[in-house]
Amino acid sequence: KIMVAWALEGARNPSVLLLHTTVELTRATIETCPPARAPWPLDRLLSIPGIRSMDLHRYRARLNLASGTVRALVEVRIGEILSPQLGSPVDLPAEPQPRAFAVRYRGPRAVAESPGMAQSEPVLRAAFLAPGVAEAILTEGVVQVRLGRLFAWDQAEEAVRKALRSFAP
Repeated sequence: KIMVAWALEGARNPSVLLLHTTVELTRATIETCPPARAPWPLDRLLSIPGIRSMDLHRYRARLNLASGTVRALVEVRIGEILSPQLGSPVDLPAEPQPRAFAVRYRGPRAVAESPGMAQSEPVLRAAFLAPGVAEAILTEGVVQVRLGRLFAWDQAEEAVRKALRSFAP
């Protein structure tokens, strides 16, 4: 069972904050809010002065800040909104390195960054059945899997192997 966790990261661009989570935010490749409605409790973040929109990925939200917004003040307010619902933020671990898994596949290179993008390719669809998978790249005989920032291979590898079992060589 995956524990609910979240962490904030300041992007290189000073008008962007990245919110990493273990909660699946969308099954689409990118969902922009507004016009889409963000899932609870992230929907409340759009009421923070200075956050003009958010782009949801499976386990990450890109918070786009208005020009002149003080990022540190927005970070404090995000904590006030999310901590009662999701617990205190965790320290952001190093990004887990992608892992390669042998699969029976011959065909063109295919990439998916979401369950929605994976629909046309059975191996990619299977990879996204595992919690934590943020990207999968399929080439002949191999699928390379990248996890979301708050997932670790020691908790995700068994689920990925199980999801890919029917494609093992």
